[in-house]
Amino acid sequence: MNQAEVIEDTALDKITIGPPAHPSFDDSIVGIDGPLEVMPAVNLLISLGRPRSLPKFASGVMHQSGFAINDTAFYYPTDGLEFGEGLYPGVLIHDPLDQIYARPPVFERLAARFFREVINVATRRRDPTIQQPWWPEFVATVGQIERRVAAQA
Repeated sequence: MNQAEVIEDTALDKITIGPPAHPSFDDSIVGIDGPLEVMPAVNLLISLGRPRSLPKFASGVMHQSGFAINDTAFYYPTDGLEFGEGLYPGVLIHDPLDQIYARPPVFERLAARFFREVINVATRRRDPTIQQPWWPEFVATVGQIERRVAAQA
C-alpha cells in the first residue's frame, strides 16, 4: 500500500455522482467516477454506498467516527488514536490498493453530496430502498450532515 498523502481540497470535488450511466449489476443507486488521484474515495463511495451500508456510513460521518466494510474504510483523525497510530492528518480514506487523507470538512462535503444524490435518485426512480425501515432516519441524518457542512462553508 502506498504512503497516504493529504489531497488538495478541490480534488474530491472532481468526483462525479449521479444516476447510473448503465444498468447496475449490483444494488448501487448512483453512478460514481473520478480521476485516479481520488480513486480511494471513489471506491469508498462504491463500496459503502450500497443500500445495506448507507445507514452506518451516514452515522459514521454524522458522529465523525470511522466505518469499514470489505477492506474499504474511512477513519476520522481521532480514530488513529484508537489504533495506536496517533492523530491522522485528516480523514483517512482507504481501499485495498491505496489510501489518501482529506480534511474533515472536505470529506463531509463529499459525503453530503453523495448522500443527497442517493436520496434524490432513489426517490425519483421509486427505488425499493426508500421503503426500508431505516430510510427516514437516514434522510434525517443526511439533513444534519448537510447543515453541518453548510455551517463550515
